[in-house]
Parts: sequence; C-alpha cells; structure tokens
Amino acid sequence: MSDNEIDCPEDLLDRYLAGDPANPGEASGREAAEKWLRDRKGVIDPKALTRSDRYEFIAYAFKHYYQIVTEAIRKYDPNHLYLGSRLNFTAGQFDNPWFWKAVAPFHDVVSVNYYHRWGPQDTEIANWAEWGDKPVMFTEWYAKALDAKNLSNVGGGGWIVRTQKDRGEYYQHFALGALENPQVVGFHYFKYQDDQTDAKGYDREGGCNKGLVDSNEQPYAPLLDQARSINTVAYPLIKFFDERRTAPTR
Repeated sequence: MSDNEIDCPEDLLDRYLAGDPANPGEASGREAAEKWLRDRKGVIDPKALTRSDRYEFIAYAFKHYYQIVTEAIRKYDPNHLYLGSRLNFTAGQFDNPWFWKAVAPFHDVVSVNYYHRWGPQDTEIANWAEWGDKPVMFTEWYAKALDAKNLSNVGGGGWIVRTQKDRGEYYQHFALGALENPQVVGFHYFKYQDDQTDAKGYDREGGCNKGLVDSNEQPYAPLLDQARSINTVAYPLIKFFDERRTAPTR
C-alpha cells in the first residue's frame, strides 16, 4: 500500500479551482485543474460544473497519483503486489465509474476500507468489477460493542452493537459475504487491539472497542470463537460458494 484513505471530497475540482495562485502550495494544483477544465470545456466556469465534471476530475487526479507511486514502487520493489491506498469514500470513489476505469491499470489488488455497510454489497462490488475489473481486498471493517467497559466508543467508522457475541455474529456475516463474492480476494479485520481509554484523536477519543483483544491483550472470547469457526473453514467455504455459483441451473 502507498497511503491510507486519501481525501476525496466530491468537490475536489472546486477546491483546486479555488486555490490561491499566490500560494506555491496551491498554485500548481489550480493550474492543473484549470488546464483540465479548459481542455474539457474550452472555458473555466466554476459555477457551471456538473457532477460528471467533478467525478471525472477525481479520476484524473487519482490516476496522476497512482502513476507516480506505482512507477516508484515497482522500480524498487518489483516482487510485491501493489494494493493501492485504501479507498474509503462512498461518494466520488465507490460510485464513480470513471475513477475505477482510470485507476485499475495501476493496481494488482484494490484495497478498500469498507464502512457504513453491514456486509459486502454484491451490486456495488459487481459495479467495481465492471468498471475496473480488479480484485478487491477489504482492509478495514469492524463493529464495537457497548458491553466493553470503560471505553467511550464514540469514535471510528465501525458499527455499534450490544455485546461481544453480536460482534462475532457481525464478523461471521461480513466474512461469509466476502468469501462468497468472487471479486473479493481477502479481508483484514480492524483491528487487533482496542484503543486505550486515554487515546486521543477523532476516531479513538476515550478508547474504542475495535480489537480482537482489549488494551491489556485479553481476548474477547465470544468474538474470537465465532471468527475462528469461519476462518478455519475459509477454503472449503470458498469452494462451496464457487461450485454453487457455477452449477448449471435445472
């Protein structure tokens, strides 16, 4: 991976066009956006921007980024898969066909931090396959439980459930959906250990029950037991799902 959750607001083009030309840190981005828009429409009119303008510019900007990083990575580390930058924006990335078409050629596997969905969404993933035709790895997903003691649980993007048993059921549901989908080649639960109660930061303030173990590395048995029941038969499950999907209809 080359980065983590690079900002991708829907109005990325608007922001570049509003850059201060006297600021060296903003001038080159503004010039690039103006050239892109002028080449596209012949004029620069920020008030006339459409959704397709904004979405296609996102694709253009990220393609430029991936061109740079993949060239460097493959020059010095040619023997590893390039997994991308951990996509996480529902609007502008997940729903953007121009984005997937533009960035897919630079990826071996596309890493996705998959929040705000109870499990893998088949239609959404099928769109990614149609637009970019690259395998996907879910690199962050989790639920936190209210029965975890002394944790605020106010931060982070994961779901909130009542108990550790509920977390285990969520794990099973998500993992089964990922194993069933042929476009998904892997998943990584986020994360190993809970945030500390004195943690600072917008996604961990006061501690969050994200972990497979607590902050003292004591395991959450109900979660781990249910996760283990899926993980230990992952390959037979994949085989079962593949055979069921490809079986001739009667």
